[in-house]
Amino acid sequence: MEIKVTNNENFKSALAKAADINEDVVITVSEGKYNIDSTINIERDNIKIIGENNNVELHGSKKIDIAGMKKINGIIEIKLSDFGITDLGHFGEGPFEDFWKVYDIPKPHMTEYGPGLELFYDNKIMPISRYPKEGFIRIKKALGKTDMSFKGERSGSIEGIFIGDDENIKNWDSFEETLLIGYWNVDWATQRHTIKNIDKETGAITVNEPYHTFGYRDGACFTSEVGGKFYAINVKNAVTEPGQWYIDRKKGILYVYPYDGQEYVEVSCANDMFYSKGHKNISISGFKISQCRKSGLCFEDCQDINVCDITVENTGAWGILGENCMRMNVDKCVVSLTGGGGIGVNGGDRQTLTSSDNIIQNCIIHDIARWHKTYMAALDISGVGCCLRKNYIYDVPHFGIVFAGNNNIIEHNEINNACYESNDAGAIYSGRDTTYRGNIIRYNYLHDLNGYDDLGCIGLYFDDLMSSAEVYSNIFANIPYIGLLLAGGRDFDIHDNFFYNCRMAIMYDKRGVTWDAFEKDGGKIGQYLDAIDYKCDIWKNAYPELYNIKENNMLMPLGNSITNNTIIGGDGFCLQSADIADITEFKNNTFADITIGKEKEINHADWYYITE
Repeated sequence: MEIKVTNNENFKSALAKAADINEDVVITVSEGKYNIDSTINIERDNIKIIGENNNVELHGSKKIDIAGMKKINGIIEIKLSDFGITDLGHFGEGPFEDFWKVYDIPKPHMTEYGPGLELFYDNKIMPISRYPKEGFIRIKKALGKTDMSFKGERSGSIEGIFIGDDENIKNWDSFEETLLIGYWNVDWATQRHTIKNIDKETGAITVNEPYHTFGYRDGACFTSEVGGKFYAINVKNAVTEPGQWYIDRKKGILYVYPYDGQEYVEVSCANDMFYSKGHKNISISGFKISQCRKSGLCFEDCQDINVCDITVENTGAWGILGENCMRMNVDKCVVSLTGGGGIGVNGGDRQTLTSSDNIIQNCIIHDIARWHKTYMAALDISGVGCCLRKNYIYDVPHFGIVFAGNNNIIEHNEINNACYESNDAGAIYSGRDTTYRGNIIRYNYLHDLNGYDDLGCIGLYFDDLMSSAEVYSNIFANIPYIGLLLAGGRDFDIHDNFFYNCRMAIMYDKRGVTWDAFEKDGGKIGQYLDAIDYKCDIWKNAYPELYNIKENNMLMPLGNSITNNTIIGGDGFCLQSADIADITEFKNNTFADITIGKEKEINHADWYYITE
């Protein structure tokens, strides 16, 4: 049955009508712009929803006419309840200590920890007031009573009490509605805090508990690589230019400094634009989705989902999410300007190695993670049997691709300018589980990854004993730090890759036997191993090298093969120690124009280099 949608109310009635029809349904939405201020729930199987001529805009917002409103010093006050907006959402504080202690890789998508409502005009986000306008405030002195240390020296404090290197903070009129977003210690663990107090004399800030798991690093340990830096949003004193705004949630009032000639503002109200749980055979295509508080499209426990020719931008969380889905196909979509990640899909059964057959292909993802700066990747997959193919990722603050699980394929993707706010991060990343096996990474182009302060980051990052991928025919170019990092893992087959102008083409260590974190039964590595029945016939047949891993020096990087790679420029292969070369197959690698010992200072002088 076919149903035609021509206006907002007609849209809602069409979905209600479709829920009661037994036959397959096609809903066609006429060209135009629709303000949909609540989630479109899909509550049936076998349905197609089509935007006519790929020219339908869905805004998850309410439009407020501000023409003629009184201005005081250029600012107008909007009482949101006067316009039927009573759910103001909340700022997503956290993630708190249980997040960093309990969760590992993959981390949850955190759609509940977004910015709440946001403002838009002329299809663009209006910037919430921010201080400083660009960049960060550094922690000059951490004042907590409990010192923390780094390499045996004091590096800050455990408690969140500190003085920043900006005197203007103590002049803020109010801070109860202000949120601090910081890289408080390391550059891969952000957290958002509300403020308990600001000392008007010293400028010392005390944040509300719980404090950051890793504490607060201060000026004694400043480097561009680590944290100790933050900025503030929703600062009333910072509403000084057209386009900026501030919200007082207690009073329900927006303070907006409109642009010249601005006659309206759109306030995000809907959570997800499209949402479905437990349904199958759903197809959505031809829409431009924006201005919702969570994600553009979200599917949970669904099967046979097709999302094609969709543009998602200016959402509070993700562009497209598929939680525990099977046979989900995301094709020719564009995602940008999200509060969290780009496209995230998981599914399949790891114990039985049942494939999800999920595919994300031909998509473009850029300029994401304005709210959650770390662990919100452009593409995020986990489970079994997902394929990422022919996607283009650029201008993202942390990971381009993060993956977890088994038998995934990552191929023909291009990534540049990922990790621009982090150095200890990878354009493609996976970590901390030696049972992630059967993954293939091939034909990808990773280039111009300058990292924060142009110190570089990592192209392909296998963190903390993650093991056993086949990596071949990839191009790594213009990476000032590391092309590929093997962080103690084993059973890799790395061959026929091309490294050009990478400071270190491959860095390779044995942290499993040199770091305290792995001393007791392998730490989390042992826990993750025991969580899978890896000795069952299914796993024994799929990954025979895993069967006796506990009896075969589990924490040593054994079984790795690095062959037939071409390295031009940089320092070649950098190994933590010479004995790693003795347990690894290095064969037929070609080196040219190696600079170590010539034009550049050796980065790790006590490490072992392979340059020929």
